[in-house]
Amino acid sequence: MHKNFSSKLPLLLTFSLFTSFLPASGSVLCSAVASENFDSISRNYDRHGSRGSDGRSGRDGRDGQNQTIFVDGSSVNLDLSGQDGEDGEDGSRGYRPTCNRQLGNVHYDIHAPNGGTGGNGGRGGDGGNGGFLTVHYTDLADVRNIFIRTTPGEGGRGGRGGSGALGCRCHRRSWEVETCTGTPGQPNYKCTKRRYRCYDGSSGSSGTKGLAKK
Repeated sequence: MHKNFSSKLPLLLTFSLFTSFLPASGSVLCSAVASENFDSISRNYDRHGSRGSDGRSGRDGRDGQNQTIFVDGSSVNLDLSGQDGEDGEDGSRGYRPTCNRQLGNVHYDIHAPNGGTGGNGGRGGDGGNGGFLTVHYTDLADVRNIFIRTTPGEGGRGGRGGSGALGCRCHRRSWEVETCTGTPGQPNYKCTKRRYRCYDGSSGSSGTKGLAKK
């Protein structure tokens, strides 16, 4: 039993001496697996806000009714005007990204997610055309008693573009990470420090206004 214990003693002493040389700082990056995990988290963090929905286009106005009449001298008053086109709907606002807690002491720059772009406004509907009138008469003087309005409908207004959403903001603008190579306690053991930064996400642009019809 004493023989088995004495054979394990050098191994235990070596492990104890090795751990005593490890630095107390938690910012030293020595594991390749940890780096891969940080990269994966960074990719999940960088999700930009979604784009807003476009507004629906306005419906076109109905054309005025076409009519045929026979005049006999009595007064006739007709309205054959076209219907106005509908206004386009407004685009919806862009969506904000999910602003998770900023990672600490990672060995790469962070670009916070951008806000979503606003949806475009819907197109205004076309105005309807004025109707046509066909007149049958026997005396041309009877035509003077006809009063008709065939104004074309006005085009609808374009919808307003949705506003863009705000991007995420950095909680910490910069940080310094120390990376060590070599074996602790040996001449080849060297540590270097590098500074990384976080950049705010930009706000999404507003959607364009829908076209108005004349």
